[in-house]
Amino acid sequence: TYGALGMHDEARKLQQEALEFAQRVLPADHPDIATSMNNLASTYGALGMHDEARKLQQEALEFAQRVLPADHPDIATSMSNLASTYGALGMHDEARKLQQEALEFDQRVLPADHPDIATSMNNLASTYGALGMHDEARKLQQEALEFAQRVLPADHPHIAGSMHHLAVTYNYLGMHDEARKLHQEALEFRQRVLPADH
Repeated sequence: TYGALGMHDEARKLQQEALEFAQRVLPADHPDIATSMNNLASTYGALGMHDEARKLQQEALEFAQRVLPADHPDIATSMSNLASTYGALGMHDEARKLQQEALEFDQRVLPADHPDIATSMNNLASTYGALGMHDEARKLQQEALEFAQRVLPADHPHIAGSMHHLAVTYNYLGMHDEARKLHQEALEFRQRVLPADH
C-alpha cells in the first residue's frame, strides 16, 4: 500500500524488515524469501536505486532457480524483473537475452493460451525497440497483439496497451498512417472499456 501511495521510502523500510524477518524465521530454502527479495527490489527500482535492485533481483533469481521446481512460473517472473532493471540501467543486451529466455520459459511451461506469454513478448519487443531493432519489435508486437486478442476477454485493457506499443513502433519505422490509425483504435478501445475517470 505504501508503494501504491508513492510512499516508497516507507515501503522500502517495511520490505527490508519483512525480508529480514523471513530470512530469520523461515526455512533457508523457503520460496517466500525470493518473493520478499523481489518486492524490496521493486521498491528500490521505484526509488531509482537500480544497482541495488539489480543485485537483489540477481540474488532472488538464483535463489528461485535453486529452491523452486525447474518449471515454476516464478522463475520467469524473476527473470523478467531482472531484465526490466537491466533496461533501466541501459544494459539492453543483457535485458534482451534474459527476456528471450523468459519468453521461451513461459512458452515451455505455461498453457499455450496464458496471457503472461503476451506480456513476455511485449517486454522483449520493448527491448528490441531500445536497441533500435524496430522491425523485430514490430513483428513481435504484432504477434503479441494477435495473441492477446485471441486469449483475453474482448474488453481487456491489455489489448489497448498492445495496440499502443505497436503504434509507437510503427512511428519509429516511419509508418505514420498505420500508427495514427492504431493509436486512434487504442484510444477508442480505452474510452469504451475503462471508467471515464481512469
